[in-house]
Amino acid sequence: MLYNIYDLKWDDEILEKLDIPKSILPEVKDTIDDYGFVDEKILGAKLPIHSLVGDQQSSLFGQACFIEGDCKNTYGTSNVPLVYIGEKTIKSDKGLLTLAWSFDNKPYYAVGASILTTGEVMKWLKDKIKLYDDNDKMTEEVKSLEDSNGVFFVPAFQGLGAPHWDMYARGMIIGLSSGVERKHIIKAGLDSIAYQTEDLLDQIEKETGIKVSNMKVDGGASNNDYLMQFQSNLSDLPIKRPLDTETTSLGVAYLAGLGAGVWENKEVIKDLWKSAKEFTPDRNKEKVKESYEDWKRAVEYSKGWMKK
Repeated sequence: MLYNIYDLKWDDEILEKLDIPKSILPEVKDTIDDYGFVDEKILGAKLPIHSLVGDQQSSLFGQACFIEGDCKNTYGTSNVPLVYIGEKTIKSDKGLLTLAWSFDNKPYYAVGASILTTGEVMKWLKDKIKLYDDNDKMTEEVKSLEDSNGVFFVPAFQGLGAPHWDMYARGMIIGLSSGVERKHIIKAGLDSIAYQTEDLLDQIEKETGIKVSNMKVDGGASNNDYLMQFQSNLSDLPIKRPLDTETTSLGVAYLAGLGAGVWENKEVIKDLWKSAKEFTPDRNKEKVKESYEDWKRAVEYSKGWMKK
């Protein structure tokens, strides 16, 4: 937060306000550079360190998102969608701009941020309130439903992250009627993962003017075919799940390999990326849009709950 990603230097104004001397801060290097060596005692060899990168940026690289509008989304306890936008910057009202990587002192940018509670909601439904006990059976049960019977689950357990940034929001299940069954609540929880992702994608498109072209997915919940199909329908995008979903580890390995000369350039990396399964929209757009509008109403009701 102290680094100015526009000017590529430590931010003098912030340092002054926080009374942090610049002299104690490290030199900032490119994503691929000489970072020293691994201690020989650790791995038995003095191995060079060729790259240093954040986890989500590494995932973006591991998913070979090198063209403007390419998107990756990590489905974990939280979700972190990032959209690659290349060399240009934007002024983001929601704090979504981030540095993707830099090569030869040339920065490349992405837009996105963390959605606080996504996969965690399913763990809560399973382990805390015992609505199901088997993931495969749960998915088949949810797939048998036409809809969630009017139920929406806003899992703001710690507030709402991107793009809402409301720490006073709290979780809410709304739309309950006498016809609602256990499986409708489960479906609403699973669907909330996709709805929250769409909230952020919608904000990204508004701020950048860039239409997301496709979404490459990774993380544990990306293995749920129902969720990936629902996300494809909701976002009206092809969803691509790679053969290797450990893309964070893969990304930094690619970057280090480029630094070591194992691969020549990013085009070679792009050719290494392989799809295991692709999901394309298969539902009526108007019906999907209607349910999304109801979701947005539910989110608004959840906001500010903890304010006194």
